[in-house]
Amino acid sequence: CLGHVVNLGAVNVMSHITNIGNVEMATAIWEFDPALKDNCPLALFLNGADELFGPITTLRKKGQIVKHIEWATFKLVDEDWACVGNTRDILTDANNIQQVFSSDKHPTLWRALPALKQLLSTWEKKKDDPHYALYIEALEAGIAKILKYYLMLDTKSAFVLALLLHPYFKLHYIEMAWGGEAEQDAERAAGKLDAKNWYDKAMQIVEDA
Repeated sequence: CLGHVVNLGAVNVMSHITNIGNVEMATAIWEFDPALKDNCPLALFLNGADELFGPITTLRKKGQIVKHIEWATFKLVDEDWACVGNTRDILTDANNIQQVFSSDKHPTLWRALPALKQLLSTWEKKKDDPHYALYIEALEAGIAKILKYYLMLDTKSAFVLALLLHPYFKLHYIEMAWGGEAEQDAERAAGKLDAKNWYDKAMQIVEDA
């Protein structure tokens, strides 16, 4: 499932941001609005939790109370909310791509190569953007996961044939995104002797089919 592949990339991103290997995309992230951060459900709960429930936990040493940990300890400051917003933006990239595979009425197989390429390009741009410098390792992990499966698709004829049957893309997309004879010659001139002509490889898949 291509949607699952995108989700694996998002999980890799979150595992680096949160240091948790298995996370869910919490509703709070998607509903976060920087303009309303003081009135969001999490902030409202923390503002009154200590009065309503007392401390979240109590530290004891040799049976004696050492310290009370209040709920307010976990209240987010502006810098924390900025991180939440940046994380939401990164995950939104993946969520948007997942939606292109969701259709009960139209074929979506032809979308696989362009959609995954789009996600890779978007995350690579963020990785090079100073605004997301804090998330470089997280983005690299997500890119690596998506790229692992993206590179496998060049051996799966169904994805190439799906593009061929599309009235707009056909095989021009392969040449544009992966390269043809001109790109192969340029790479070989630069010393990459094993460079491939991806358009020719796609044509071979079509001929074999």
